[in-house]
Amino acid sequence: MTNSPATFNGSPQAATVSITASSVPGAVANVQYNGSGTVPTNVVTYTVTADFLPTDTANYDSLTNQSAGSFAIQKATPTATLSVTNSPVTFSGSPQAAIVSISASSVPGSVANVKYNGSGTAPTNVATYAVTADFVPTDTANYNTLTNQSAGSFEIQKATPTATLSVTNSPVPYSGLPQGAIVSISASSTSGTVANVKYNGSSTVPTNAATYAVTADFVPSDTANYNTLTNQSAGSFVIDKANATVTVTPYTCPTTTYNGLSHTATYSITGVNGETGATVGTVDVTDTIHTHANIYNGDRWTFTGTANYNDQSGTVDDCISPVTLTASIINDPTRQYNGDTTATLAPGNFSLTPQVGSESFTVTQTVGAYNSKDVLEANTVSAGLAPGDFTPTGGAVASNYTCRQQRAAPGTLAQRWG
Repeated sequence: MTNSPATFNGSPQAATVSITASSVPGAVANVQYNGSGTVPTNVVTYTVTADFLPTDTANYDSLTNQSAGSFAIQKATPTATLSVTNSPVTFSGSPQAAIVSISASSVPGSVANVKYNGSGTAPTNVATYAVTADFVPTDTANYNTLTNQSAGSFEIQKATPTATLSVTNSPVPYSGLPQGAIVSISASSTSGTVANVKYNGSSTVPTNAATYAVTADFVPSDTANYNTLTNQSAGSFVIDKANATVTVTPYTCPTTTYNGLSHTATYSITGVNGETGATVGTVDVTDTIHTHANIYNGDRWTFTGTANYNDQSGTVDDCISPVTLTASIINDPTRQYNGDTTATLAPGNFSLTPQVGSESFTVTQTVGAYNSKDVLEANTVSAGLAPGDFTPTGGAVASNYTCRQQRAAPGTLAQRWG
């Protein structure tokens, strides 16, 4: 046997039986395989017999069914191209298997024994796995199985979680200091934390009163298998305006007396950190400005706050007391004795103090009284004064003054002769 073994090819294959030694010349005939004259096709090891036919058949007998040894038809090795058809997939938290398909093969077959980086366990975690598999021909009797054939890569990619973020400490009042939003996870598909909080796109924690659009990142605890969610809306963070301490102090009676000048309520402004003045706001006390003596109830004031302070308003009761005039009789009023106490007075017999600036009054009272009708005893004069006895001059306004009459002043009666 000179052509054994042979490789299965799907067609009949005959053994080549040769005469290795003989006593006479001859030829081979009637080759049989396991006793059959049919040339074999399938993989098996066949016992081969054949006849030896001597050339000189007249003088020599033929040798029949002579053993010629074995003729083996061995399995063929097929070709096959395998490929993963479902890559990439997204991490799900459960094992996920590659789908390995036969993209080309020399014979029909199927895929078996899929492995991932050499392991037969279907993977769960995010990674790129080198996939191998076996190609198992349908005709396993005549074809070898291809083992550990490369099928390419199977990739499990990171999953994108879902998360709802919300600000939980809004609003807060302005404090003059930076104040950060507390961002909480109200719902999420996987556990995680909040990072990278921003206010209107800035990571600087705000100080001033305003409404800020808040975003933040959701960082999953399992960063190997989940993507981080960046710039997720968390709602709004509001810093409300604060109330400044505004104290408006009225001017009051009797400490404020008419002096011909205008009077205005005073005020102080203090912010939440002790700051004062225009950095906090301005106060308008125009309605509290008055000059004349009077009681001014309900004078309005307004506070206009800066960007971080609320506006305010209120009222105060202001009061200007009238000037108290002291009226005195001067210039020693004198007349001749006539038997009664009546004194005749003129404007020049009166002194009024104090008077404001150029303001003055003319006293129109012309009648007074001596303390006695007798010349020797009459030495003082007094006069009763009523509001109607004063005529304002020089711009004076009567309501700005009140009169207090002084005690009797010197005055005399002259002796009358003849």
